[in-house]
Amino acid sequence: MNKFLSLLLIFGIALNLQAQSKEEYTQEILKHRDHYKMDFLKDSNSPLKAGDLENIAFYGINKDLCLKCSYEILEKPTMIKMPTYSGKEKTFQKYAKLSCPLYDGTIYFYGYKNTRTMNMPGFKDQLFVPFKDNTNGDSTYGGGRYVDIDMKNDNINGKIILDLNKAYNPWCCYSDGYNCPIPPSENNQTITIRAGEKMYKGEHKVRKK
Repeated sequence: MNKFLSLLLIFGIALNLQAQSKEEYTQEILKHRDHYKMDFLKDSNSPLKAGDLENIAFYGINKDLCLKCSYEILEKPTMIKMPTYSGKEKTFQKYAKLSCPLYDGTIYFYGYKNTRTMNMPGFKDQLFVPFKDNTNGDSTYGGGRYVDIDMKNDNINGKIILDLNKAYNPWCCYSDGYNCPIPPSENNQTITIRAGEKMYKGEHKVRKK
């Protein structure tokens, strides 16, 4: 009985996702973006202050760029050193490969786990997806953008949701002095992804030491 109810619940969640109107989805993303901006004011290490938030810019919201991806957890996840724009390195576990339908084709992303936080409560299901695309250096930050995935909450009917409308900038876009991972070449996309955060419209800052 419990198994049957669980299947009904999963099926119901999938139907709700499919049935969500564009207006409902738009409101969801607008709320997400409001929270995203407010989070800068909660972190003492943040590169932005209240007066800077008006300079954060986004593409229009496109529900078609909320991708439902097949995924494969790698049989032998490997540890990799990911360079950062400060010259330091961060260690990540290369954990999963995502196959995502887009523009009448399929694009692929690798998802990584931060080895510093992957065993901490609340972080074990988190995947980090850094990427580059053809908008970099034009309408978006030249150093690429990031998307975060919660493999538990963003897993619908066996598909991982990769929402490109939630793509965001590394803090290095706003200021120097941060260790922002450089997207690995395997996540460099040869297409144009007009979704998520655009180039910051404010002045690039010099972080005080």
